[in-house]
Amino acid sequence: MSTVPPGSRVRLPDRSGPSLTKQGVVLLMGTAGAGLMAFSGTRIATEPMWLLGLIPPLPLVFLGMLATTAWLTHTAVSGRPRTAVGPIDYLACTSFVAGSILVVSSGVVVKWVGGGLLSVTALAVAGLLILPVVRARRRAAAVAVRTSSIKVTGIVTDNGLAGFAHTPSPKLATITVQFVDAAGVDRWVTPKALQLRARPIAVGDEVTVWFDPAEPGDLSRIVVEKDNGSSHVIGRR
Repeated sequence: MSTVPPGSRVRLPDRSGPSLTKQGVVLLMGTAGAGLMAFSGTRIATEPMWLLGLIPPLPLVFLGMLATTAWLTHTAVSGRPRTAVGPIDYLACTSFVAGSILVVSSGVVVKWVGGGLLSVTALAVAGLLILPVVRARRRAAAVAVRTSSIKVTGIVTDNGLAGFAHTPSPKLATITVQFVDAAGVDRWVTPKALQLRARPIAVGDEVTVWFDPAEPGDLSRIVVEKDNGSSHVIGRR
């Protein structure tokens, strides 16, 4: 039995990410497409018919990059789990395969292109090594804020939806939150929030605010938390 009429039930957003199988298929197809394009490129000079080998895999490789970028965006905005394959991983694999094929082929220009792609691979790998360190430092900074901060309840005074069209699609809005610091001074902060019209973070809703009592006006040390299962505050401030 439910106390909520069926027609008024709110459909919660899907925060599950793509399966590992799906991620693997996208990576495999993109890598294979990049390899086919590179192999075709080495044959075009002597066999122009291989130009046709560049056409089918090109949209495949492009769509793979779009898919992995969309996964990363959903992680950052919608709170979905981080995927094992992201755009940098995808770029590293595709550029490595294509570059390796081109660099061992004949032709000075082709070798230069292959070397350029391998340079892209090296940069992507460097990024993959640096990003975990950056994420770890961000997590440590967030923990440090909570450790040395005061936790209070804030009130939403603006849901940030006034400037958007009245459609059911999610909106990346700037909400306004009012809270009172340890000295009794009213303060306002404007974090970003992913808002769903069906169940937004509404004016009058209570949110959790963490702030540094020594520097209550320091926005870099203010954390706002709110998740009603549908809409949620993104990151800090």
